[in-house]
Formats: sequence, C-alpha cells, structure tokens
Amino acid sequence: MNRLNIFGIAVLALSCSGSDAEARSYLESQGISVTELKKDGAAFKYTGKKGDEICSGTVTIKKGLGTSQQSHTNSCVRDTSACKPGAAAACVKLADEFYGREAKVFPKQAAEFYRLACADGDGHACARAGEFEAIGKNWSKVREYSQKACELGNGDACARLGLTELEGLGTDKNPTTALKLMKKACEKASMRGCRNAAGVLLDQEASDPEGAVPFATKACTAKFEDACFVLGLALFRAKKEYSTAFIHLEASCNDEAFKKRGVACNIAGVMAAEGLGMEKDAARGLPLFEKACASDYPDGCSNSGKLYKKGLGVDQDKTKADEFFAKACKLGLNEYCEK
Repeated sequence: MNRLNIFGIAVLALSCSGSDAEARSYLESQGISVTELKKDGAAFKYTGKKGDEICSGTVTIKKGLGTSQQSHTNSCVRDTSACKPGAAAACVKLADEFYGREAKVFPKQAAEFYRLACADGDGHACARAGEFEAIGKNWSKVREYSQKACELGNGDACARLGLTELEGLGTDKNPTTALKLMKKACEKASMRGCRNAAGVLLDQEASDPEGAVPFATKACTAKFEDACFVLGLALFRAKKEYSTAFIHLEASCNDEAFKKRGVACNIAGVMAAEGLGMEKDAARGLPLFEKACASDYPDGCSNSGKLYKKGLGVDQDKTKADEFFAKACKLGLNEYCEK
C-alpha cells in the first residue's frame, strides 16, 4: 500500500507545473527579457526581447521529486520599432542591416525604411530608394529619389540620374546633361560616376579619349569594375602611354569572365603586332588575336588569318588562315566571305 502511495505521490509530483516566477527565471537564463507572460494550461505564453529581436512562444516547466524540466519554443523577428518619422539614422541603420543580409536581394522592408529616412533628408537613403525602384524599372521614381539624393550630395545617385539621361529612361535622352551629372558624381567620389564619365567621353560622337583618361584613371586606381579596360582603351585612342594601355588591355584579355574580352584581346594584339609602345612582335600578337577570335570578336579572326597567311610570327599556313577568315565571315566581316 505504501509503495502504491509512494508511486501515486510521484505521479502527482511529476504532473505539477512551475510558477510564473520560475518561468520568468528560466527565460531570462536563455537571454530573453520577458515583457509579457500569461498562463496557458500547463504552460506559459510569453513575449520578450532577445538582443535586437522580439520573441514570442511557449515555456513549459515540469517538476517532480527533486527534478525540474524546462523547455521553450519561440519565434523571433528583428525589432524595428526604432524606425519612425523623424528618426532617419535609426531607419538607415535598420535598412542597411536588412539590405546586407543576402547578396543580390533587396528586401522590401529595407526599401520601406530607406523611403522613411529619405523623407527626413538622408541622401544615402534616397539613393538606395532609387536603387530599389530601378529593379522594377519605375523610372519616374528612380529619377525622383536619385535627384533628391544627388542634391543631398550622394555621388552614386548623381551617376544613376546621369544614366537615365544618357539612355532616356523616364525622360528624353540628353547626353550633355548625362555627362555633367557623371562628372559631378565623380567629384563626389563615386567611382561609377568616374567610369561612366570616361565611357561617355569615349563613345560620344566627338570622341574625347584624352578627356576620358583622368576619369578612367581615378576609377581604375580604385579597381572599379571594368575601369582599367576603359583606361587602356582611352590611352590607346589618345595615342599616349601605349605601354600602360597594353598592360590594362592584356589584363582584361586574360580575364575569361570579362564581357568585352574580345575587344581587349584584339587591341592588345594590334599593339604587339604593330609595335605600339614595344618592339614589333607578331608572335606575341597572334595568341591575343586568337583569344579575340575565340571570344567571337570578328577582327580577332581576320587578324589571326592575316598572320597565318603571311607567315608572320608563325609558320605560314593557308589552311588555318582560311579557317580564321571563314569565321570572320560568319561573324559579319563580308570582305572575308568567299565569292
């Protein structure tokens, strides 16, 4: 009988739940500062803070003879209550955190925070709001936010606004205004602005490679995207500092992931074969032309064919020459097509 009673008492003890104070103590040991705690059957429902997060869930405490078992479930989200009108710095801090969580993803919540901070005059926030609108090609909004950010001193926003002027996105094309904005962006330390200013100067109808050089140099020094290729191209077209131009063009040629690899390889090949900034060396130029051809750049194919046909820098090989000429024809150089 005593034995049964003992077991009966044990069963009752194991079925006993903990108190409110014990639930709070346990949650605090898990790093959760409780803001609300309510009894829910044998468990407690709670809300609390853990660092920068707001958490909610259930905690269960079971007590027996000399024993106590605790467990909890929770779901936590970032506390965003600090972001509100008039608190631009807090909004930007939160937005930057959300923005940086995953590469190539711009969270909508980050955009909301940036828009709030932009309304309070934060240039970085306005620039990011414009960046978000560009994803959906909402060009009127891109221009609105970018213009405000540019006026607030954000260089990258000036560059983005310049791009809309250059390509006629949400407005008429205006290369002159585009160039002014890109130069302004570069002055404000935007390497995108420097690179784009150089590109516009090179591509405009009255090409100005010499004028492009200082902008491209600044962006190349910062190792910004393809700025070193642009610098090499500008120097080559300006007919100055050929040796520096070759270094940048050859480096771009050797980058297999570079989209304009064929152009870089072909120009570097021309410089080697014709002795621009170096001793004339057709043998050095040939592999550069072949890389250009392999990248489907037609002039690389025709130049490779010419060297094989004449035996310059390589043994003369008419069959190979004809193969390169045939590819040049296929890529659109009609003068190399068989009659």
